[in-house]
Amino acid sequence: MTDFEAWSATLAADVKAQGALVVGPNVCPHRLAEPCPCKKPNVLLYERAAQHHLASADCFVIGDSPDDVRATRNLGARGCLVRTGWATDPLVVETAKPDAAVIVDNFVVAVDWVLCSNDGPKLRFSPVLQHFSPLAGDMAG
Repeated sequence: MTDFEAWSATLAADVKAQGALVVGPNVCPHRLAEPCPCKKPNVLLYERAAQHHLASADCFVIGDSPDDVRATRNLGARGCLVRTGWATDPLVVETAKPDAAVIVDNFVVAVDWVLCSNDGPKLRFSPVLQHFSPLAGDMAG
């Protein structure tokens, strides 16, 4: 088992213990192939996840690239751009803005956005969200 698979299994078990479900991982096996139907902004991997009786409109995707949030929009789900990885570059953030439902500074704020969304699960409110704007845009973390 690879480190990623082990991490994914541990994450899924931890989340399941809290009453939620992680579907996946759905990973592109073509890594460097061009063109590839798995690569975002294509939605093949998301459609595979949807086979688990998920409605796209009820799904959230958290990512750090314009292709992450563009794929989410193409799918009909809600995408959150996190200013980590690729999105530490302000030009990347600008490119992603049209497709992101929200842009946040870190993963914790992204998870709070999902949990506190108007039509998502109402599990808790984090003080971090005192800076939350319900409009698509930036959030301070």
